[in-house]
Amino acid sequence: MMYCTYCGSRSHPTSHCPKTWGGSSARTGLHCTYCGGRDHNYEACTKHPGGGKMPGAIRIERR
Repeated sequence: MMYCTYCGSRSHPTSHCPKTWGGSSARTGLHCTYCGGRDHNYEACTKHPGGGKMPGAIRIERR
């Protein structure tokens, strides 16, 4: 389960928290090299085999 220990959100990891300078930068640069999506990385892409469950998967839930 994804959980941000900085702000308590369950929609992003701490490394991508928009309330921190580093997290804001990481969110800006987040994109999937497989499909081009801006809300997840390659490891979290569900459009390729094994995607979405690979170690290091980051998916930002838009609320």
